[in-house]
Amino acid sequence: MGNVFYREVEGRTYAAPQYGKEITVTVGEDIVEGGTAAISKEAMEELDIKEGDLIEIYGAWMQEAKATLSNQKDITIIQMNKRMRETLPVDIGQRVGVRKKYTH
Repeated sequence: MGNVFYREVEGRTYAAPQYGKEITVTVGEDIVEGGTAAISKEAMEELDIKEGDLIEIYGAWMQEAKATLSNQKDITIIQMNKRMRETLPVDIGQRVGVRKKYTH
């Protein structure tokens, strides 16, 4: 995927622990289903996850979500419900970081 997923997250105040691969994606239109985040197959491969795995999404704050497969053509788009997006808080079009949720 080259550097398509590796960019700075604007206004990031959440300092992620230094484990696992992190990617940067753009927030797309809201989806209805809560507790999930839709990402591309390419993003899942980059994070070494499969559908149903937990991911962490971070902007100014961090939220956990279950990864689902997106139907977006742009592989760098993530979709979540409005409540989760506002909790982060981020707007549509802003970039967020995503990584696999590791359990200890």
